[in-house]
Amino acid sequence: MYAVPSIFVGLGFRNRWSPLKLILVPTLALAVTTIITLLASMSVMSVNLQTSLQSIEEEIQNAFIETVKQQSLPPEQTELYIQQIQASLVQIKRMIVTYAFCAFAVTSYILARFTAYIAKRTNNPVQPLPAISSWQIPVWTAGVLAVGLIIIYGSSFVGIHNELLTTVGMNIALFGAFACGLNGIASLLGILEGYGVSRVLKNYYYSFLYVMMPVSLVTFGVMDMFLDLRSRFNQRGY
Repeated sequence: MYAVPSIFVGLGFRNRWSPLKLILVPTLALAVTTIITLLASMSVMSVNLQTSLQSIEEEIQNAFIETVKQQSLPPEQTELYIQQIQASLVQIKRMIVTYAFCAFAVTSYILARFTAYIAKRTNNPVQPLPAISSWQIPVWTAGVLAVGLIIIYGSSFVGIHNELLTTVGMNIALFGAFACGLNGIASLLGILEGYGVSRVLKNYYYSFLYVMMPVSLVTFGVMDMFLDLRSRFNQRGY
């Protein structure tokens, strides 16, 4: 499954593709090979895809529910948590396409970094990948996020209740949020590096933000797109 994306990564380094193309092409290749592998496996094992996915969904949901029930919480609070879990799983299922694309993109980036590391260790240097702190995500991704939010909440506001339209809006908004969140990570990393913050503290800080306040990373990313916060800190001599 990873053979074809790896070939494209190697081809990209050899032909000195731009960083965006170097990540995007293997991402698309990984998406295609994953689908083909999944369908081929289901065909060989004579397994119904829809039934298998429903079974996996039920197992995951039951595992979460069982974990909540083991917390010895009041019945009302337990029921509330169970409802929240069920609602979250429904939302994840509706946005599975974008979640998968984001996961494939992260995997392709890790694959590219690993390839560059191996090439360097074997005295076959390749073009260096830009440091995360130097990433500048295009400002139009903030517009993508805005369009997604408008579709989700605007359609409901004007009285259009279409599940398909809402699902499309959710996926568009998730893609925009992912891109803006990456820019937020890059911006904060650049600022923290400027202040000489240690790697351990940076990792702790990002873990805290990602787990507790992921929306803050998206917000900071959007602010950096329009206000160029890194340049402002540079001008102050950080």
